Amino acid sequence: HMEITSESVADFAAWKHAILRANERADVVLFSLYHTIYGESVAREVMAPEAIMQWTHEHLTKPGVGGWGFYVEHGGMMAIGVSAYEQGEEAARLATLIIDEGRAPAKLEIRQSKQFLIYLRESLLSRYGVTVPRIYEAFARANDHYYP
Repeated sequence: HMEITSESVADFAAWKHAILRANERADVVLFSLYHTIYGESVAREVMAPEAIMQWTHEHLTKPGVGGWGFYVEHGGMMAIGVSAYEQGEEAARLATLIIDEGRAPAKLEIRQSKQFLIYLRESLLSRYGVTVPRIYEAFARANDHYYP
């Protein structure tokens, strides 16, 4: 049995509540975007993502996985992200089809990524007892995405 739930939050108070609730209910926490979370001050300023992740990993008792490399750069455990190189190549191919062949953008087929990057943080993998295939570690190291 697998249950997947998602939660959107607007401010840091709601974020903290969601993380603490995840500690009680989740086996793994998946992170997407957290760059627009407002702080708890009256000024309602967007918080620094690094500050959000610092608090998160001081309080999260479950392993976290992100969908973007910056999740690990901000202190997270593991991320599997799309390749910016592939995204750029695909954008260029699509632009060529539009410009050179006169194809309408709305008529272009949807593309799915085929290349991904692995990001790992060794200290959190150890903390949560997570073992990843050796090739993930090798790939993260080869791309300079392996953090202590």
